[in-house]
Amino acid sequence: GSAQIVELSVNNTNVTAYAAFEGGKLARAVFVNLGAWLQSSTGTRPSVHIGFGTMAGSATLRRLAIQHADDTANLTWAGQSFETADVSPAGSVVTETVVLSQGFDIHSTEAVLLGTYAEAQRKM
Repeated sequence: GSAQIVELSVNNTNVTAYAAFEGGKLARAVFVNLGAWLQSSTGTRPSVHIGFGTMAGSATLRRLAIQHADDTANLTWAGQSFETADVSPAGSVVTETVVLSQGFDIHSTEAVLLGTYAEAQRKM
């Protein structure tokens, strides 16, 4: 109820990002790579590196992923699929730890949620 949402500037026209601040502190951020990786795509799937400069600390990362933008199945959220008869999650939750000063890569047709910031020393 008290979160403030701010659009983040990303130096790539295929990536959009938003951050949520709670109590004036960065709580989480979402990044979406709008580059379409299709079944007809060839070569290596492109990715964009997201860097945070000298921001200290770490964050957890969860990915919303699918093999191709035009697939109709096999979407996963943090490693889990919800394509079950009762829509309950299948598989184990997969999270990554991101050292903010090192950043992370986001592939085409993928979204990530960063959260649980540990000791981030400056605001984005």
